[in-house]
Amino acid sequence: MKILVIDRDRLSTQIIQSQLQELAHEVHVEQVKNNGLDLMKEKPFHAVIFDPAPLNDPRPFVLGMRRILPQGKYPYILLCSHNANQDLCLKSGANDWLTKPIDPEQLKEKMGNADRYAALAEYMGDFERDYDYHNGVIQKSAFNQVYLSAIDRADRYGDRTFLIFFIADNFEEIAAKEGLEAADTAFQKLSTYVIKLRRQSDLLGQTGRNEYCLMLQRPVHDQEPMEAINRYHDTLQMFTDVKSPAGTPVNIRLKLVAIPSGEKMAERLFDGTKTS
Repeated sequence: MKILVIDRDRLSTQIIQSQLQELAHEVHVEQVKNNGLDLMKEKPFHAVIFDPAPLNDPRPFVLGMRRILPQGKYPYILLCSHNANQDLCLKSGANDWLTKPIDPEQLKEKMGNADRYAALAEYMGDFERDYDYHNGVIQKSAFNQVYLSAIDRADRYGDRTFLIFFIADNFEEIAAKEGLEAADTAFQKLSTYVIKLRRQSDLLGQTGRNEYCLMLQRPVHDQEPMEAINRYHDTLQMFTDVKSPAGTPVNIRLKLVAIPSGEKMAERLFDGTKTS
């Protein structure tokens, strides 16, 4: 990734630059905030790490970064300071936060989240193949618009959104043995159950030929996303007909990703053979 670091703290920037270059990232460092904004106008960055000091409120600078970027462009913004915390991060509109002194392992973890966030944005915006509306499942192009709206709400209001991906692990295997139509038919059976189990406010989209994505909006409490992925995983055990016309069970991998942090919170594997 191409990463911009805006910080007057030379020791911190040296640690960040050294660690990120070891991870094969391209790193640019600016000590002056206005110079950093000018650099953002000249070239795109996947992520920006900044310390708001001497400002007490990081929100104005985050807004400044957002204003100079084209509409729909959301680089990963990492708030980095001695007093950084989740509340300050959400209020500022940043994606995530990193405390000083810099912990190399924590930095590596946050950059992994940033990489996932950047890859997800690129993936969601790729409409080379779209999918027809079926069983209450919206098209990828439509789902992408809702995804961008979730990113915008995170920036404006500090809203958090969670994505649960349902991926058919053995889709290619079924397609090779029985044909693509058989694999599609088997996987689409899953959508009828997810639609019935979801909350009315949750949206389900087909984001890949072998992938659905469920968007959990505005959870009531912090444990709700984890409870949701566990509930879906456990409930799949009850559905014995999610299989191909020839009777091959579909193995489903579930992944829970937090937006805007990009953190992969959980991953579960449902082995369809256990229900057959």
